[in-house]
Amino acid sequence: MNLWRKTFCLTLANLKPLIRRRTNIFLLCSFPIVFATLYGWSLNAFSESQTDTNAYLDGLPSTIITMLMFTCFNGAGVAIAKERKSGLLTRLLLSPTHPVVIMYTKILFFMIIILIQTTLLFIVSRIFWGLTTNIATLFCILVVTVLISVIMTGFGVFFANLIRTPEATEYGGVIIIFSLLLIGGCWVPIYMLPEFVQSVAKGLPIFYAINILKQLILSAQGLGGIIFNVIILMIISVLFTFIGTTQFEWERRNG
Repeated sequence: MNLWRKTFCLTLANLKPLIRRRTNIFLLCSFPIVFATLYGWSLNAFSESQTDTNAYLDGLPSTIITMLMFTCFNGAGVAIAKERKSGLLTRLLLSPTHPVVIMYTKILFFMIIILIQTTLLFIVSRIFWGLTTNIATLFCILVVTVLISVIMTGFGVFFANLIRTPEATEYGGVIIIFSLLLIGGCWVPIYMLPEFVQSVAKGLPIFYAINILKQLILSAQGLGGIIFNVIILMIISVLFTFIGTTQFEWERRNG
């Protein structure tokens, strides 16, 4: 059985418990829509020019990043920590399954979830909030979403390997999520932050991701205008995938 076939089989095994529970499906699908609605409502309530902009669409890039952080970063981190606590991760690492397969399985699993969430979010945005995007722009958004999901999944795995316990990973992950969302210019415009924080933000993948999504969704720019930021995200995604795989290989040899 080759690497990709093992990855696909393990991903299906992870998806089955999720599909069987309707509550999980409902929560995963409703979370981005509910958050986008509430966030757009709050932006509209505090906006000084309610007639000039669509607050719901203005908040869409921030909603996508928030969704990615909670689903991929926190989800992957907690999943790895729980698998380690239950002994499943140890059994996988001691089996012939290569650490790369474990890492790719996590990436593919959360990539599927995030693509479903993003697609539903854009359907709702198009029907109710007047989103107008062509196929090329939508494709670019999905590509960027996939890259960010890879980064956040790898970051979640890295964080779980440092913290180790599910409880600490979950609570610590929430603190990191809120901090990164604030510093990275997702919830607060970057120009409102102190200069030192702005310098730190430029080293975070969230900073480039939110800029790309704003350009695609709000400015309707093509891939040419965002290619530099996309390349940066690609490099970071490869880096975090390598780090996560290396950690699994180290744990396999020393576990």
